[in-house]
Amino acid sequence: MKKLFIFFFSALLFSCESQSQPSQAQTKSGTAQEVTINGKVKHPNTGYVVLTELKENGFQSVDSVKLKKDNTFTLKRKVNEPGFYMVNFFNQQKVLVILDKNNVDIAADGNNPAGDFTLKGSKDVEDLQKITKAQNELQGKVNSLGVKFQEANDKKDEKAREKIQAEYFTMQADFNNRIKELIREIGPNLASWYATNLLNPEEEYVFLDSLSKGFEKQMPNSKFVKEFKTKLAQYKNVVTVGQPAPEISLNNPEGNPISLSSLRGKYVLIDFWASWCGPCRQENPNVVRMYNKFKGKNFEIFGVSLDKSKEKWLEAIQKDQLSWVHVSDLKYWQSAGAEAYGVQSIPATFLVDPSGKVIAKNLRGKALEDKLTQILSKQ
Repeated sequence: MKKLFIFFFSALLFSCESQSQPSQAQTKSGTAQEVTINGKVKHPNTGYVVLTELKENGFQSVDSVKLKKDNTFTLKRKVNEPGFYMVNFFNQQKVLVILDKNNVDIAADGNNPAGDFTLKGSKDVEDLQKITKAQNELQGKVNSLGVKFQEANDKKDEKAREKIQAEYFTMQADFNNRIKELIREIGPNLASWYATNLLNPEEEYVFLDSLSKGFEKQMPNSKFVKEFKTKLAQYKNVVTVGQPAPEISLNNPEGNPISLSSLRGKYVLIDFWASWCGPCRQENPNVVRMYNKFKGKNFEIFGVSLDKSKEKWLEAIQKDQLSWVHVSDLKYWQSAGAEAYGVQSIPATFLVDPSGKVIAKNLRGKALEDKLTQILSKQ
């Protein structure tokens, strides 16, 4: 995954995911209809306005044009079925649009990544604008927190770091609620389908599953709906709070098998991570602090690495001073441990009680400390 800053990512999820974006099926054959994008730029620049289309391997350029003397432009595209496109203004500002049978009017700043823009066209297009503006607003706040976090990191100010992390998680929770409100308000269409990709399917499975019938009814033949169902199916059997913790038995760094059940009788934090995962490595100092604080109180950590390279795995353990139990089969996202728990993004944690039952999930930062303090203070 592409790291933007310390623990803040462009996907706006504090994690590394097994897929960074939805894969797309090939465009179906059929009668293509020419759609026109008419645009105006407030702050023109040299270079091109480029139209890219979301395909199997990401966004690919399909057309480009220079501004006219009045700072307007026209782009045309033959569309077989509705899809997602990005209008890239001089590599300065990018605006996501949906092209279907309707023409689109777009007005944009053009020279500022966070610049304002307006979209007019189909309901999908105008609904998408609501969603992307909310997303851009969050990204601006995230970037601002990133600067503060770096300053706190440079000063080794742990209290400031924890405060910023707490602000981030609160901000993310508020954003999730706003996105869910927009999805309900908009109803089932391509714009709300896009919005579902901004939610964590593991944490929002029940909400997302409730949308399936609406999507199927409104867009029965859509490749996006088929993809939505396929993606959601991956999370159907994800381990949830209250379930018995599935067994994991993998080799430790010395090549000896260690099972999770061997730690029965203790509170165990199962920590899915990897040396290549930036957010995992940034969370590690907090986990180390928690381990040193609680390790004498019937508490253990069972680290499950999604690494491919044993050398890099061991190097990260040593560098980050991770002195707890570690296991891995070095199979990346195909890790038997990750598959047993339905893990699709990392870091991912499961807190298990002495009887082997999952009592909490995905605790980080202050939330992890608060929970451990609550259950271990009397140990």
